Amino acid sequence: MDIDHLRKTLLSNKEIVEEAMKMDLYRYQRYGVPFSISVFYSDSSEVVDVIDRFTRTTDTVVKLDTHVFCVIYGNTGYEEAFKASENILYDMKNEHPHAKVSAGMTSVTTSDIPKDMLQRALHNLGHAIKNDESSVEDDGVIDYLVQNMFNYVN
Repeated sequence: MDIDHLRKTLLSNKEIVEEAMKMDLYRYQRYGVPFSISVFYSDSSEVVDVIDRFTRTTDTVVKLDTHVFCVIYGNTGYEEAFKASENILYDMKNEHPHAKVSAGMTSVTTSDIPKDMLQRALHNLGHAIKNDESSVEDDGVIDYLVQNMFNYVN
């Protein structure tokens, strides 16, 4: 599946994902409670069917089609969401060892609207799909540079 098809799938379901993110965005804007989102793609449709078993009860799962789904990690910052996404990939690989699963992850920032987060997550998913193995790609380095005013990376 190419990135254009993923973009069309995500855009055709944008309202569903934005509705699922609405309360998390409100909590962030009002109280500063962080949240994160991951967009997952699998070459196997059977992986999407079992995603609910691998997510936490506090996560919101939005199935977009037979190969794509989003997970919204409420009250979860970047590091915890990255770990949760990796755990989902690990659990899926244990159950479906021949399936390749890729994820693009991002966390909310002060200037975000849902469309921005979806675009960043999709961009990161495009990088993850290019890898030979299942992986999670994120924009953590970009966030780090912005927070440190582009001074340096350790």
